[in-house]
Amino acid sequence: MDYTRQDDYRKVSLKTQFLNTSVTELAVVRNYIGLSREFDPTFKQDTAYQVGASFINYFSRLNYRSNITKSISYNASLDYGEYFNGTKLGTDLEVFYRYQPIFLFSMIINNNYIDLPGFEKTNLTRFGPKVELTLTNNLFFNYYLQFNSVSQNLSNNVRLQWRFKPLSDLFIVYTDNYGANSEFGNNGAVINIQGKQNKALILKFVYWLNL
Repeated sequence: MDYTRQDDYRKVSLKTQFLNTSVTELAVVRNYIGLSREFDPTFKQDTAYQVGASFINYFSRLNYRSNITKSISYNASLDYGEYFNGTKLGTDLEVFYRYQPIFLFSMIINNNYIDLPGFEKTNLTRFGPKVELTLTNNLFFNYYLQFNSVSQNLSNNVRLQWRFKPLSDLFIVYTDNYGANSEFGNNGAVINIQGKQNKALILKFVYWLNL
């Protein structure tokens, strides 16, 4: 509100796009963060950076997107560098399987390892599958499941969309959320579900008025 700068993102990159539609990108990023409220990047709520603190971070990012014309494709990225007054190592992987023109399945896995002085070392994870079905030219079905270790939440989202006229849709959405946490050991990763937190059934109607 006092016109002070809160964030600033600058990127220099070398990007190559191949004839088969695959893409590689190598980038160097300068990121400025000015805090207008207390913030704990680890989400542990034990300590936090105070209002007015500011940081300039530099990090590098490598990204590769495979040939999207294939039935199976993927997008992978790796970034490492400064994060607040510490470091962060981040990885992203998204895999797609497409069966034209009916079916699209995708799985996203996002992981960030954060090491900050004065904070607990933290590994933040988000992953989940998504299914998209084109039942007819006007009827679509989506399902999305996501686990988020930050909010310790497992969520389901089901959506049915009927496009009865151009730019006019009826949406029916059901969503529910469960408290959950993850454990990583020699036997792999285990998600412990602790019970349903909330659920909702949503009806949305969109009608285009051509005036």
